[in-house]
Amino acid sequence: MKEKYVFDYKEPFNAPLVIRKLTDNFSLNFNLYAFDVVVYVVSCLFLYLILHWFIPFASQLGVLIYIGVPFLVVKIFATLEPDGKKVHVFLIDYAKFLLQYQLPKKGIYHGEKIILFKEKVIYK
Repeated sequence: MKEKYVFDYKEPFNAPLVIRKLTDNFSLNFNLYAFDVVVYVVSCLFLYLILHWFIPFASQLGVLIYIGVPFLVVKIFATLEPDGKKVHVFLIDYAKFLLQYQLPKKGIYHGEKIILFKEKVIYK
């Protein structure tokens, strides 16, 4: 009987992008995940755009907020998986659901979108 080999390529294709070398002359002793770097930078810029009027970056509280909070956001994005999805995918799907079904008060009936009506039902 011939042996059959089944190869699973799911793990290599889902492997995260890793930053190991920044330039030809400068490389890191540790790995930086590209997704973590992007989440950190985006959350830091988001906080700065919102809070820079109230909390300056040079203050002690500013350093704590502008450096510490994005680090916690990266940790949350790395550890949480609601409904088996990554946090950013879950948030995008949830926003689509809210915009398509909750705000216009629509539902799905036999695979088609319908408008939901709230009617009083009286049973006799």
